[in-house]
Amino acid sequence: MADWPEDNGFEQLAQTWSKPVVTKIMGWPEGNRDPELARPVIIFGGGYAAATKDTLLVGENDATGKAVFIVDAQTGQLVHSFGPSTSAQMTQITGITDSIPNAVAILDSDSDQFTDRIYASDTGGNVWRMDLPSESPKHATSPWTAFKFAALGDNELIKDIRFYSEPVVAQTIVNNVYQQEGLNSISFQQVPYDAVVIGTGLRPHPTDTNRQDMFFALQDRHITAKSFTGTNGQVIPAAITHEQLYDVTQAAPKDLSQELAFSAKKGWFYTFKDKGEKNLSAATILNGRVFFTSYVPSNQANTNQCLVSGMGRLYGFMLNKGSRAYTREYVEVGDIVPDTPQLVIPVDNNGDPKMHLIGVGNAMSLLERPADAQVDENCDENDKLCLGNGLSTNKVYYYLHE
Repeated sequence: MADWPEDNGFEQLAQTWSKPVVTKIMGWPEGNRDPELARPVIIFGGGYAAATKDTLLVGENDATGKAVFIVDAQTGQLVHSFGPSTSAQMTQITGITDSIPNAVAILDSDSDQFTDRIYASDTGGNVWRMDLPSESPKHATSPWTAFKFAALGDNELIKDIRFYSEPVVAQTIVNNVYQQEGLNSISFQQVPYDAVVIGTGLRPHPTDTNRQDMFFALQDRHITAKSFTGTNGQVIPAAITHEQLYDVTQAAPKDLSQELAFSAKKGWFYTFKDKGEKNLSAATILNGRVFFTSYVPSNQANTNQCLVSGMGRLYGFMLNKGSRAYTREYVEVGDIVPDTPQLVIPVDNNGDPKMHLIGVGNAMSLLERPADAQVDENCDENDKLCLGNGLSTNKVYYYLHE
């Protein structure tokens, strides 16, 4: 176990809730570009600032926890960090005011066996993107950078939604529909993007009913790792806001006008419908579907929070446009706070692998695909939930080095 003094680059370290993610990055050991020679690193969020975020009121700005750390997995040495200031060991996250208690999501966007992108969620309802496009954080032409990818929180209590679970990312393609202004002609375009999914919920107070929590599926159209410095044509993308997302709470887009409206957006959101319903764990993306859970607190007034009951729910939506993947919008998991659905791939009686999601009781057995669902070439007749028979590698878009 590493002992990290606060004056050695870890001044922002707060309560360490974040589960470390083990990976490899270009440039570690210093200057290395060979994945076979890379030393493993662990990446984790800066932690939780309880003094300013345990409140049921609108959260205040945090003094610590506003960082993402990368350390050597074997020695604990600080490799680099992202945080509120600039130094030899830190790349600035401009504008960050809230702590990052959650695990991070990582992506190898060009399949070179190095993580070159990080997504982190904070307790202010923001998602941050960090790019590692070169072997050196301070590279002359391709330095590591960070920017606000999504700004979804607010200072009004009902809109003071916070992230206490990590984002999940997957590379995919969406079929969009466009109509040129003044013309009747319709065009279709396959748009590659990286889906970033995450839900909100006040974990320190799971029985809170003052906020309107949501689940988001965000489209990151900048699919390559690069330096977003704001100079020399390297424009920093504007943060995604609620107004740029399609509301699928009642229904996903169906007719042409709705498809056109969806294509103008950068993802979708679903508003939890019951009072106090919230998301408290990460989602799982599998075979074009996103599975996420929620917790609905009961109405009983009990001062002992450990004895307060409630109901857990499991949702299964199509990833790209938020349509319901099954006949029921959700199924009940039981009188628990459900965790992240976990993928396992056991073999059946014939020795064939079959995908299953566990950790949600018997909820998966309650799901059924619609009778009129389109035939999916990845689903055989015995795959009731269309989860697939095993993991595979599919190239969904091509990477062009720029």
